[in-house]
Amino acid sequence: MKTKFACKLLSTILFLSSIGISAKAQRRVVVTKPSQTVVVTRVPRSRVMYINPRVITPPRPVVVRTIPATSVTIAYGHSRYYYYGGVYYVQRPEGYVVINPPVGVIITVPPAGFVRVTAYSCPYLYFEGIFYKEVPEGYKIVTPPVGAQIPKIPESAEKVSIEGKIFYEYHGTLYKKVETETGFAYEVSGNVEN
Repeated sequence: MKTKFACKLLSTILFLSSIGISAKAQRRVVVTKPSQTVVVTRVPRSRVMYINPRVITPPRPVVVRTIPATSVTIAYGHSRYYYYGGVYYVQRPEGYVVINPPVGVIITVPPAGFVRVTAYSCPYLYFEGIFYKEVPEGYKIVTPPVGAQIPKIPESAEKVSIEGKIFYEYHGTLYKKVETETGFAYEVSGNVEN
């Protein structure tokens, strides 16, 4: 029972912070649990120093002329997204643009090759920088849960330094490399605010 309560509490705090409900002066959310304390760090982009940036200018979006006929159309908010094999697209005049999907989108079948991970006893699915939580309707995209450890990060993740500590940033999420019993993993540590 304590685990379910802790999982819901952590999910609620992460959700509220993802939609902007927080005091701007406060840069950390501290969640105290019976056996541990979790610190969610939000870092202003101005404090992030990129180490050996791969790209001097922002990368050009990946655009394709057509998408597979079996792609799934997802209406979310005021937008229409297309999903196929773990990749999300939006239609633009120049074609279909590959995007990082918004939190809240629900798919019925998880992408092939997903990895099961947990963060403080809460189960998630992970695939290429996107975390999913199983819900009655399917699999909902969620804010990356702090504490979740993944075996590898996407190749386009950037190595950054924050106050002398090394992290890896991918789409605003910060990961730190940690040693585990089976080798190394990358743990979600917080996010970068624009």
